[in-house]
Amino acid sequence: IFFTLRVIKYPWEIKKDLSHPIAANFFAWIFISASVLVTDIFNVLKPLWWCLNPSLTSSIFYYIALILGVMIIVFVPFMLTISEKVDSKHAIWIWFLPPVGVFVTIFAGNFLALNGIFINFIAHLNLILFGPAFILYFLILSLIYYRIKFHPLPAPEVAPSFVIGLAPVGVSIIALNTFYQVLAKNNIFGWDLNSLHTGIAWLSGMLAGYGLWWFILTVLILWYYLI
Repeated sequence: IFFTLRVIKYPWEIKKDLSHPIAANFFAWIFISASVLVTDIFNVLKPLWWCLNPSLTSSIFYYIALILGVMIIVFVPFMLTISEKVDSKHAIWIWFLPPVGVFVTIFAGNFLALNGIFINFIAHLNLILFGPAFILYFLILSLIYYRIKFHPLPAPEVAPSFVIGLAPVGVSIIALNTFYQVLAKNNIFGWDLNSLHTGIAWLSGMLAGYGLWWFILTVLILWYYLI
């Protein structure tokens, strides 16, 4: 609501933020929040939503998250690509927010599908969304690694944002495993579910190992900042 009011009252400030190499990534919180509400409705708040239709409410939030998410993961990279103000020194961990948001939107859709809502549509859509989510994450990871390798470390004020690097690991594992649950409920693609389950288990294990490595690296870098 407050963001909508800001768009109406200060549209030029929104345009300015969208072209900013760091501030633009914070727009991902909008569709991340909407996606989290979808999962909360079904997993936490459903018994309390006696006065509303949980399926309808969660579907509205899901489509808000989906539309805004697609717009942001297309528009923000586009603006950062054409902008002459963007430098490699701007690549910090906050850049992970858009791919994190895509993964959150994927598993929000999976929770809808597991409750029998738009199962065919969501299964096909999520299969497509995994592509930009993973590729965008690894592209940003390479840019951030280049930045911290060949430039001075960011200011201490943004050091805590290094923890954001753990987020894609956790949400991607949830997205992959809930996607398998959707296919186990309704094998739309006719895949070998046993092989798929094994593959997702292996991939989840590797992602968890990567997350452990990133956690250790995060602790060491934050400790370095402190000393």
